[in-house]
Formats: sequence, structure tokens, C-alpha cells
Amino acid sequence: MLDICANFAVSNFIIFNEKKTMCMCFKLNSLNGLFVPTLCLYGVLLTFVTSNTYLGVTIHDKHQDDDDIMRYVKSLCSGIIHGSTCLHAFQRALETSGQPVGFK
Repeated sequence: MLDICANFAVSNFIIFNEKKTMCMCFKLNSLNGLFVPTLCLYGVLLTFVTSNTYLGVTIHDKHQDDDDIMRYVKSLCSGIIHGSTCLHAFQRALETSGQPVGFK
């Protein structure tokens, strides 16, 4: 299948970067011992990885997204903390300026 993709790419002037291309094998835990063949693109052996970040999402071969969820939760929490700090600073600025404050 990789050869078909590579041939299609060559005939349609599409370039695959075989140095940046990686493989990930998703297996059930019961199939952990299953043999996974080596794969080549343009004669270059492709690297197998256990995790990779693609478009900001971390993908794992063990069907887990705990790391990515924790990254997202941390970013949300830091945004909430930052937003709360900004809100309090804005409230203090209004109070010192003598303007009516509509929230407490």
C-alpha cells in the first residue's frame, strides 16, 4: 500500500518526507506479542513510535489520551487562574477610580 501511495505521489508531483514520516501500530493488549513488519517509503526504513503529537493532539499506541487530557486541563486551569487575576485587578482598578462596580 505504501508503494501505491509513493507511486501516486511521484506521478502527481506530491512529495512525502520520508525522514519525518513515522508509523504507529495500534494493537489490543491481548495482541502485544504480534509481529509488526518493517515498512519502507522510497526505500527508506520508517521509524515506529509509541506516541506522537499531531495538530496539537498527542496520540498513543496504547489507546490512552490521559497525557493530552491533562495538558488540556492544565491549560484551562491556567486560563481560569489568569482570568480570575485579571478580573480582580480590573475590579480594584474600578474601585480606585470611583466608578461603580457591577460585580463582586
